[in-house]
Amino acid sequence: MNDYLYIIGAIIVILLIVFICFNKQISYYIALYTSKKRIQKNLYKACKANDYLIINDIYLPIDINKYKHVDTIIFGNKYIYIINELKCVGDIIISISDKKWRVFHHNKLELIDNVLLTNKRIISALANIVKGLQINDLKSIVVLTKTCTIKNSIESNDEFVVLESDVIKQIKKIEKESTDDVFEPSEIEKYCKAFYEQGLISEKNIARYRKESHDL
Repeated sequence: MNDYLYIIGAIIVILLIVFICFNKQISYYIALYTSKKRIQKNLYKACKANDYLIINDIYLPIDINKYKHVDTIIFGNKYIYIINELKCVGDIIISISDKKWRVFHHNKLELIDNVLLTNKRIISALANIVKGLQINDLKSIVVLTKTCTIKNSIESNDEFVVLESDVIKQIKKIEKESTDDVFEPSEIEKYCKAFYEQGLISEKNIARYRKESHDL
């Protein structure tokens, strides 16, 4: 019995030492691992509180037989926000036009894809596909996990990079400072339905292409 208690005590001490020594790394891992669920849950709550319609996890066409996943679409009072998330740890230097963004962590450099460029392709395609929708009706937002520190800013009225805690704050700022007219409720409903239908069509096409490729 004493040996059993000794072993349990030793394990607890070892776990405590590991946790104390690697607390920051463990926190980062948990934050990254739970980021998608956490961000979408928080956005859903915020949208509900502000009467914004929201769609999560949707595939949309960007070209013939080409589709891109969008983490979240928020239908604001004046604009529709195409939102994709980016997981990273460390200091990040962002750009509107560069193909890669630079992330520095523990004196190491990592190059990651510029998600704004992906959003731009999605927005361009949507403006061509959805009847009545203008490219100026759409805004691009990249959401960074709280494990990042943004080291610079970008100058744009249509493209934004924010931390996960600042998404709704940024949307409210955009809408408050804009002089554009608000959407009619019927317009928001129409666009939401159109996006949803495009998502269903995209998922069916993706499933069909996968099946055809598997059968070859």
